[in-house]
Amino acid sequence: MEYDGARGEILLFGGICGESSLLGDTWLWSGKSWREARPARSPSARGRAGIAYDAAHRQVVLFGGIGGDGLGLPDTWTWDGTGWTEAHPPASPSARSAPNMTYDPISQRVLLFGGYAAGQANPGGPGGCSECGDTWTWDGTNWEELHPLGSPRPRYGSAIGADPKTGRVILFGGRTPGLIGDTFAWDGATWSALPAETAPSRRVFTHLVRTGSNALLLFGGEGDKGALGDTWLWRDGWTADTGTTMPSPRIGEAFAQDGTGGVLLFGGFQLTATTRVRLGDTWTWRP
Repeated sequence: MEYDGARGEILLFGGICGESSLLGDTWLWSGKSWREARPARSPSARGRAGIAYDAAHRQVVLFGGIGGDGLGLPDTWTWDGTGWTEAHPPASPSARSAPNMTYDPISQRVLLFGGYAAGQANPGGPGGCSECGDTWTWDGTNWEELHPLGSPRPRYGSAIGADPKTGRVILFGGRTPGLIGDTFAWDGATWSALPAETAPSRRVFTHLVRTGSNALLLFGGEGDKGALGDTWLWRDGWTADTGTTMPSPRIGEAFAQDGTGGVLLFGGFQLTATTRVRLGDTWTWRP
């Protein structure tokens, strides 16, 4: 799920329904309710795709995800408000799911870091990875791999977003293959570790979303003991948000800014002793 700044609405594509069923539908949220878009052409059904709004080119970019055969996908698609278009760039990241992807306002490009080559026969072979640690940027027509001097260790399912105050991209947590709880910043050229005395517990499958109060908001995810339900804010450091009303703990929720300074959350799942319970509720967060 991603906020489409050019159209002023939130775009949601696909996801995982039930234990393993994949979705390929497109939905839009304009502030009060969901409506389904029915474009003539769409990406194949998938879960855990990377998605980001490309402000420089006024379109949403979607990359990869996990397909119905359990393998990572290598395709790139763009959304212009009415339809999906598949891009065929000369260069591209290898097939993967759960890449960490956001818009970098410093370089004015979409930034992608890491991901997981789900189910690949030889994920560590040439051009591939299991837990990936590569950095790529999208310029509107092509992907370019960067080779920064500093870099986080390989991971997937991290929270990632651009700090509205400094413009740096902040990356937190993920899995590699164990859970991680570190914080990194990207300044348009290299990654730097940001030590923090106070920080969220380590987790995977959560998000960092810009709010109207010059902060990035993080909610939930999968921790060491299952689904989490805590809320954190990043403002040059981590602080816990202690609001009295919060969504139930969950993993893999869709999460995006809503264009009015708030944040919209949809779905996710909870774990029980025997199964995953899928959620279909919608929540908003306000400063």
